Amino acid sequence: LTTKYLIVDNFDNYLIEHDIRVAYITVGQSCGDAAINQLLTNDLKCTSITGWPGTTHCDKYTSSSDVTSYLWPHLSEYSIIFAEDPGTVLDDDSYNTISEWVKKGGVLLLSRGIQGANSIDLAGITWHKDTGNVESLTVTSAYYSNPDPYLQYEGSASSPVSWKPQAKHYVTNNPSLTTQYRDIANFPNGNNGVASWHYGDGLGYYFSSVCEDPQTPYGLLAQRIAEAIRRIIGTVKTNYLQTNITISPLPAKITSFKTTFKYNISKSETDILVLYYNKTGLVNYCNLTSSQATNPPQEKI
Repeated sequence: LTTKYLIVDNFDNYLIEHDIRVAYITVGQSCGDAAINQLLTNDLKCTSITGWPGTTHCDKYTSSSDVTSYLWPHLSEYSIIFAEDPGTVLDDDSYNTISEWVKKGGVLLLSRGIQGANSIDLAGITWHKDTGNVESLTVTSAYYSNPDPYLQYEGSASSPVSWKPQAKHYVTNNPSLTTQYRDIANFPNGNNGVASWHYGDGLGYYFSSVCEDPQTPYGLLAQRIAEAIRRIIGTVKTNYLQTNITISPLPAKITSFKTTFKYNISKSETDILVLYYNKTGLVNYCNLTSSQATNPPQEKI
């Protein structure tokens, strides 16, 4: 049984066809990592915004004037904001606006943080500045027992992935405001340097830095972040998982068998539809009610 997200062959066309717009915010202190550059330049075709609408569906913001002129007036038209290093492009008040945008269904990926602030509430969590000596981040055992569906690391609870980022800032959760909070990677003192959470109808990610200390590299951090963004783009509109079950030929003496698989569906709405396909096409379907979402009926194919 394998579950995967929609594989997108041509991202820039996919963004246009599905009306998905991405904002990439940076003040020029990005790592220049090949994996991030591949995603932004080659896949999403991000270009610096000089007017509305931008020339592609991935707009790069590097100045406060562009944010004022184009981002805020058209914020509702964006599905994803990747703020790799917002610096002074965004101020404290800006994060209140973005919080409401996330609450209504936006996806925010934030790295580093807010210049000039020691802490700030943002989309259900609190960001904290820490300018002390940077230490290594280690993926938590909680992550390995309940992995994030988009951000996927190697390793295991007994042999976790670790790396040294270029910033020590961190976030804390406000449980009354968020759901599905994950402390994905922590500093030695337990501070959450990488985390994900749900806020209202939206989703948030925080990374203390997408840049690694070149002396102690994990080497795949930016690549994993880029892969997560690709997975998010593949489901931000369709919101479905594609599941394939491979059944090997049975020995001649076996005339029947039973295969059981389960989904943990957290949605409570009644518009959950499970479709079953074989090589010839759709063979069955199951429309789940809110009560059946946790105990779906058995289906024969």
